[in-house]
Amino acid sequence: WRANVSNEIEIRPRFLVCCLAIATAVLAAAHVSLVVVRYGFGYDYLFGLVPLFHFVEEHNFPSYFSSFLLLLTAVLLAIRGEVLRQARARWGFHWLGMAAVFAFLAIDEALALHELLMIPVRTALGTSGFLYAAWIIPYGIALLVLAALYVRFFLALSSETRKMFVLAAVLFLLGAVGLEAVSGSIWEDQAVLSPLLDLSIFLEDFFEMAGAIVFIWAISNELATSAVGLRFVHSR
Repeated sequence: WRANVSNEIEIRPRFLVCCLAIATAVLAAAHVSLVVVRYGFGYDYLFGLVPLFHFVEEHNFPSYFSSFLLLLTAVLLAIRGEVLRQARARWGFHWLGMAAVFAFLAIDEALALHELLMIPVRTALGTSGFLYAAWIIPYGIALLVLAALYVRFFLALSSETRKMFVLAAVLFLLGAVGLEAVSGSIWEDQAVLSPLLDLSIFLEDFFEMAGAIVFIWAISNELATSAVGLRFVHSR
């Protein structure tokens, strides 16, 4: 990040993504270290460090960092959408729509709103196994509706952006849906935190973070062609 003589802030996507990736790696390393201490030596608290950095816990550094990544994604999407809207270009409102979705996901991640749906949906539908985390069902339906609405928008993107969007979606959904389903099934079977459940939840959050970072990279590269107060420069 640096300010230039025209009072613009220049942001290089590759540098931004590297910073976010390093932060993710540091959090992952902290989690793994605490897991070794927790299961190897029996320290479940360790002066408060386990709750602060353990990916399984809520309202700590990893969960708030995940929220930050989603919120940053929403901000970048909003900038892209507003630039296109002001230029009366096509697809501006589609970018703004995605910004609203990711803003909701950031709030959801911070407050764990989706967990409020688990028991009501599970009770109503009698789900178990990979659908034990029953919030997957309403969120999955919403995702399919959103995907249908954005097909033409997706096809209008450049080939490089489409590829990065697909990679981001695969990584994010692998964590948010795939590994969430696995974690729910393990929890139903064991009903106690175990190394296997710990690993599943860790990978779930890690893939979500990775997906968000790839998405941020893709949007930042899109913004590299926009003339805005935040100047994005193509990665090189």
